[in-house]
Amino acid sequence: MMIYKIRIVEKLERTVSCYASDENEAVDKVIEKYRNEEIVLTAEDYTSTEFEIVL
Repeated sequence: MMIYKIRIVEKLERTVSCYASDENEAVDKVIEKYRNEEIVLTAEDYTSTEFEIVL
């Protein structure tokens, strides 16, 4: 028998709305909210799971 390493990747995603002057400001605001834990992804944001062999 051999030992295999399998990577499990779960994807969470959410679309949020944000008032801003332009796209860059909107992204910056959302990143800041995410880093400050004002936006926290949960199991409800789950979209998929991937399994892949690690070489």
